[in-house]
Amino acid sequence: MDNLKRSIKQLENLIGKLDRNLDANYHILELIEDCKKEIGKKEEELVELKDQLKNARKDKEFYLTALNSLPNPIFMKNSRAEFIFFNEAYQEYFNMNPDDYLNRTVYSLEYLPINEREKYHREDIELIQSGRVKYHEKFFQLADKNHGNALYWSKGFMTEQTKTHGLIGEIVDISIQTSLKNELKKNIDKLELANQQIQEMAKLDYLTNIYNRRVLGELVQKVIEKDEKKSLSVYFLLADLDHFKLVNDNYGHSMGDKILVNFSSLLKESCREKDIIIRYGGEEFLIILLDADRLSAMKVAERIRCCAEKKLLLPNNCSITVSIGVTEYKTAEGVDSCLYRVDSALYQAKENGRNQIVVY
Repeated sequence: MDNLKRSIKQLENLIGKLDRNLDANYHILELIEDCKKEIGKKEEELVELKDQLKNARKDKEFYLTALNSLPNPIFMKNSRAEFIFFNEAYQEYFNMNPDDYLNRTVYSLEYLPINEREKYHREDIELIQSGRVKYHEKFFQLADKNHGNALYWSKGFMTEQTKTHGLIGEIVDISIQTSLKNELKKNIDKLELANQQIQEMAKLDYLTNIYNRRVLGELVQKVIEKDEKKSLSVYFLLADLDHFKLVNDNYGHSMGDKILVNFSSLLKESCREKDIIIRYGGEEFLIILLDADRLSAMKVAERIRCCAEKKLLLPNNCSITVSIGVTEYKTAEGVDSCLYRVDSALYQAKENGRNQIVVY
């Protein structure tokens, strides 16, 4: 275009000499032809520029439509960390007008505490300069006034030709996933609680609702070891209802069950809360007295024997008596060994005529 301007200027000068110089006429014609050629070239360039502009507009529309078609909120920032673009999903997610925030930094986000705004702005500048990526999990205030849980990431970049720096970010709403995760955790907690309850129920005798012998391997050993460390004595009592088979034979199993339930209640009343009462099998009951001595163990055994004689009555008002073996759990002794000795003491009580206590 500069050449064209110079040619036109020369034409103006030559036109002033048109009548005086014939050679100038030929030169004017040559310059006119040159101008026509130059104008032709410029017209071709202009057509090419228009095509390029048209294609650029198509590309812009295509990429803009693509960004707006994304379901996740997208934003972009320039080299000064100022917002330059929000896609439609971003505008809808936060119910915001982009014009209120374009060409402004994160400091314009009033809903964020000032310390967070300062932190994010420093982070934006660092990412823009380094081209690194950063991830966050964040709670956002949504358009419906609820709080949404989202994964937020942003990454700095630089264009290849113009070396222009910028930043792009995306927000992925994980509110549903978080809700499902929390619900799953609640269900898992419920299942674990139910499993614990089932395990505890498995340790209980279905009739008397006291421990069954399954606890011997775990609970009893753990409690005994605890008292051993404190140098406290532990005593085992093994109680057996006398002639219990005759109760079932003469009055039926329902009466036998009633006697067992009543005897279990009697044992609870006769022992301390920390003591362990186990239905050992049939009409046999194991009582483990923690932090006890020989005298206190004998007193508990005698209390159980007397209460049974007074309170365990059949329809004919006859008493159900109980025989009891007593022994001390010895240090470094296994449970099985102690059970053998207390069972021997019980057997001796039976041999001695029942309704009595034998210490072994």
